[in-house]
Amino acid sequence: IVWWDPAMRTAELEPVGTAACFRGRGYGKALLCYALARVGGWAAQAIVVSRTGEAGTAARALYASVGFQRAFGFERWVKLPAGA
Repeated sequence: IVWWDPAMRTAELEPVGTAACFRGRGYGKALLCYALARVGGWAAQAIVVSRTGEAGTAARALYASVGFQRAFGFERWVKLPAGA
């Protein structure tokens, strides 16, 4: 899915994923390349968000392989119920 923001000329690609049984075959890369080609004439930038830590290692490698660069990190904030 590509979410298009015309005011910011930004395309956000999400969710991006490949079923475990199809990983390593180039489908994720093909999908990203196709989506980027479709928005290439419109977008000033494309954004994809990945998991942090070890769980997102493969995804980050995929995004880097098509030219994405890490822009910033996230902080995780949690509010627990009272008494927890």
